[in-house]
Amino acid sequence: MRADTQCLQVDGAWRVTARVGLDREEESRLFLLGDILLSWPTDGLIVPVSGPRLARGCMYISEINSKPGGLALDFGSELQARQVLEVIAEQLRRASERLAGRSRTSTPPPPEALDAAGWTDQVGDDSMQDLIAEYTEMPGVVAALLISNQGLVVAAVEKESVEPETIAALVVDTLAAARRFGSAADIGELDTLSMEFERAGIFLAPFEDDVILALVKRPHPTGVTDTRTSSSQ
Repeated sequence: MRADTQCLQVDGAWRVTARVGLDREEESRLFLLGDILLSWPTDGLIVPVSGPRLARGCMYISEINSKPGGLALDFGSELQARQVLEVIAEQLRRASERLAGRSRTSTPPPPEALDAAGWTDQVGDDSMQDLIAEYTEMPGVVAALLISNQGLVVAAVEKESVEPETIAALVVDTLAAARRFGSAADIGELDTLSMEFERAGIFLAPFEDDVILALVKRPHPTGVTDTRTSSSQ
C-alpha cells in the first residue's frame, strides 16, 4: 500500500492530508478483511463550511482510497495537527502490514508515534502483553487490549481474532460520547463502560494514564452475568 501524509499551513489553519493507493491484490485483501478503520483525535478540528475537508474522527481506508483528494482535516494549531499526522501515519503503517500479510501485533509503534500519543514511557512490550494476558483467563473473555487515548493499540492478546485496530479506532469516540453524556446528565465522571451486543460484549476501563483496557467477551445468555468482571469494576 502506498501512503502519503502531510501537514501544511493553509488559509490560517493547519491541514493534515492523507492519500493511499492500493493495487488489485491489496484491494482484494482489504475486502476480505472487511475494510480497516482509521481514527484520530478531534481536539481543535475545524468544522468545514464547504469543500472536501471533514469534521469527523474516523474514516475507512476504502473511503480514503476512493476519494480523489484523499483525507483532509483542518486544525487550529500546528501541535494538534502534527499529533494527528503521527497517529494517522502510524495507523497507515499498521494497515500496510496487514495488507501485506504481516502480523499486526508483533511490531510496537515507533517512538515518534508514541510521543505524539503521549505514552512513550508507559509502554513495555513484553510486560504489557504479560499483564493483559491474565485477563483472557477470565470466563468468556476472548481478547484483552490496551488502547491509547489517541486510538492506537498498545498491546493485544487474542484467544480469538477480534480486529484490535477497528476496536481501538472506535473506542476513543465511544468513550468521549459516554463522558459527554455523564457531563450533560450531571451524573459525574465516567468510571467503566460495559456494552453487550448480539455477538460480543465490550468492557472498557482506565488502565494507566492515557491508556484504556478493553476486554472482548462472548455474549452472556439472558440473565447471566460474569461475576469476576463485575467485581473488578
